[in-house]
Amino acid sequence: MLPSPSHYHAAFGLANELRSSGQRVIFTGTLKVKDTIETEGFEYIYFGYLTEYFIINFKVFIGVFIKSLINNKYLKDRYREYLYGQRRLEELINQTNPCHVYIDEHLSEYAIFLSIKKY
Repeated sequence: MLPSPSHYHAAFGLANELRSSGQRVIFTGTLKVKDTIETEGFEYIYFGYLTEYFIINFKVFIGVFIKSLINNKYLKDRYREYLYGQRRLEELINQTNPCHVYIDEHLSEYAIFLSIKKY
């Protein structure tokens, strides 16, 4: 989930229903939301997210696009970071062996990996 308490609070209703039906519910996120999760009585596992690149206007888009074209190191670094993020997600999946994975729409970049792995 997006590391904001409001996103977690919105999910606690569903999580409580799943838990009351006997399912194990685990929330992941940054340290910023750890207390929010644990105060609600849920299991917490740290997960660091990929860096976000905000494209706020066309000028910024062109700048990032041109930098990606002419600076091979920048492009490779961003690609490595993406692969590292996917590897961390795979390790988390292997560690928890989930039956279901619910993902915040704001983190849809992880859905690509999850759809390939069919979780």
